[in-house]
Amino acid sequence: MTRVKISDKELRKLEELAQESKKNFLAFPFIYILPIALFALIPSKYIPYRLSPPPSHINHDESLMNMVGTKNFLLFLLAWTILFVFLALKDYKNIAIKKDLKDKNKLLLKGEVESLQLYKGEHYARVKNQGKIDILKFDYSNFVQLNRRDIVEYEVYEHSRNLIKIVSQEKKKEEFIPRTIIEVTDKCPACLHELSADQIECPECGLNFA
Repeated sequence: MTRVKISDKELRKLEELAQESKKNFLAFPFIYILPIALFALIPSKYIPYRLSPPPSHINHDESLMNMVGTKNFLLFLLAWTILFVFLALKDYKNIAIKKDLKDKNKLLLKGEVESLQLYKGEHYARVKNQGKIDILKFDYSNFVQLNRRDIVEYEVYEHSRNLIKIVSQEKKKEEFIPRTIIEVTDKCPACLHELSADQIECPECGLNFA
């Protein structure tokens, strides 16, 4: 692993990533929290929990929220909100990006491509590097066609680990496995059966000389 200072161009790209991450996080409540709040609140508040005629001692206009209890409903909504805020923070990279903007460092790493994925039109590669696996996300500026088991050198920002570019790419060399050579004589070395010069397998014990 080698640490290098990022260039001005890479710094500008990092600033764009910071803005994109911030916008995605700010849009999160409108995508995950408000819809469930509205769709849960309106039916619970205004739809009776019994549509058939109830006994005389039960109010037919009693809503689902009254049946569940306002306190229980609010606790459910709070738990739902906490769950999705946690999921959003898990993918929120702006804290790490701000560290990158401050330190202005990148890492040069090397590893073996374990798998390639395409998700929602975006390309990803999982690279095994020094016992760890990095997930590389490509965009229009740094996409390179990789193959499984390629050995790649690549640059990432130090803290956020966002991919900068693939520096080099090469095929993994296959390990050479030496073959045992059996010297063929006029007799089989295993069972001493008589052999002719053109035989590559002993007819007696089946030993192959190829």
